[in-house]
Amino acid sequence: MEKVVWVMELKEDKVDDYIEVHKKENVWPEIIEVNKKAGVLKEEIFVFKNYVFLYLEVQDYDKMMEVFEQDEGLAKWNKITLPMTKSKPELKSTMKRLDLIFDYENGKLLH
Repeated sequence: MEKVVWVMELKEDKVDDYIEVHKKENVWPEIIEVNKKAGVLKEEIFVFKNYVFLYLEVQDYDKMMEVFEQDEGLAKWNKITLPMTKSKPELKSTMKRLDLIFDYENGKLLH
């Protein structure tokens, strides 16, 4: 399993739209299915001001990215969500992977 954190910057006037589209009742079933297919075990999204932090636990990062890049449902979803960011609306240029520098769990330092 790999832990992954992505960060992206939203346009200030799109923060509420981004939050709204990610509410449980608004997420498309296709997004849940592509996560399963891509080996995403867990995904959490946090927002601070106009910054989005995505925490993922995945079986294989490279496989996940391959599935994400080929999935038509996710491509449609990204046409809605990625233009809300300040980056080019492409998955690879929008999502910046953060380096893990400290990992503590249940009384132990892991990294």
